[in-house]
Amino acid sequence: MVNTRSFFFIIISILLSFSAELASAADFGIGGGEQLATPSYTLEKCLGIAMQGNPDIGQKSWESEASEADSAIARSKLQPALKLSGGYLHSVDPQSIIKARRVGDPLPFEHDIFSTDLSLSYPLYTGKRLEKRAQAAKLRAGAQRQALEFTKDELSYLVTTVFYTILGQNKVIESLRFSHQTLLEHRKRVHELFVAKKAAKVDLLRTEVRIAELQQRLIKDESNLGVLYCQLVNLMGDMNLAGKIEIAGDLEISGMPENNAGAYDLALANREDYQALKLKLDAQEKTFQAARSERQPEVSLRASYGNRWPGSRNLGSEEVGEVYLMASMPIFDGGQISAGIRRENALMLAQKESLRKLALKIRLDVETAISNLKSAAAREEVSEKAVEQANESFRIEREKYELGKGSILDVLDAQNALLDTQTTHYRAKAEFKIALAAFSMATGVRQ
Repeated sequence: MVNTRSFFFIIISILLSFSAELASAADFGIGGGEQLATPSYTLEKCLGIAMQGNPDIGQKSWESEASEADSAIARSKLQPALKLSGGYLHSVDPQSIIKARRVGDPLPFEHDIFSTDLSLSYPLYTGKRLEKRAQAAKLRAGAQRQALEFTKDELSYLVTTVFYTILGQNKVIESLRFSHQTLLEHRKRVHELFVAKKAAKVDLLRTEVRIAELQQRLIKDESNLGVLYCQLVNLMGDMNLAGKIEIAGDLEISGMPENNAGAYDLALANREDYQALKLKLDAQEKTFQAARSERQPEVSLRASYGNRWPGSRNLGSEEVGEVYLMASMPIFDGGQISAGIRRENALMLAQKESLRKLALKIRLDVETAISNLKSAAAREEVSEKAVEQANESFRIEREKYELGKGSILDVLDAQNALLDTQTTHYRAKAEFKIALAAFSMATGVRQ
């Protein structure tokens, strides 16, 4: 009997000790204890990640790098070229190692000849063709840099739009949950009145229907919120963040531009896409000038120095060298140069039309952004007052119903009006933030 009691005492002691260890591990987050909080991302943090991870930024960066290389290639053609070459020649018939220097000189003939040469070539005059092409390549590289900056502005606008849409959607969902909880409490009160025979059963049924409608709307809006988060992490360039982030920010109305006069001129001066297209037009003008210079004569200098060795060992090496000044001028090419000039001129005129089209679009963008900004600010102000009035109306209708002086339909209508005004208010605040970002992008002024 004593042994049995001792055995049970030992078992109980072991179990208590093991339970204490599990509790200690849980306190330190071991074995699935304390969960890490979902990190919060501000707009600035989201933008920083997007600038580093978005594939559009990476693509434009590499395209800019390629255009810089093209510019370097075009500049290098203005410089002299120096080459070192070597070779081996085997011929069935013996060949002379070098050219005859004087009449009657004996020439060594060999089946095998080794050679090394150091050659120089330099364009002395090309009618400014190479210079114009180098200038055009430099301008295109500048245009590509501006295009990269505009891509960053576009990405910033898209991230900002999704970010504030999520904030607005969060507020809408909070309103839906609050309305749902309010109706649950109201249903409880209606049930009490029904039990006390002070309310009809139809009132309870209508409340149930309204609660079901709110649940469906809440499910739909939560699903839309998940899609918005997927869009955000997609813009950030890291889908692994999906479901792992929460955004932190506010929808306070601030930053309203005080004076919009001269916004269009400001946009033309600051928009990177407009500046990029201007640089492309300048580059095309240089290319057109280079095409016209194809009709000019070309003068180049060529020089070389080297050695020739015969395959037999009984003969020494022979030095060779020459300087060659060459001039050429196109006389007839079947109209190729003229067609090239027409082509580059047509492309230049097309670029001018593209620039004019973009200027018109920028004016539309600016006017639209200003209009949307004013509209969103006005709607936010009006909806804020409407929320206060709808809240008071709902309170009055509930009190009237509980006193038996109102109908359940009036209560449900007042609650629905309150929810609609809250939704409109939060979305107006989010749309103001989005309109502010659109105005910043339209004018090319970064906030």
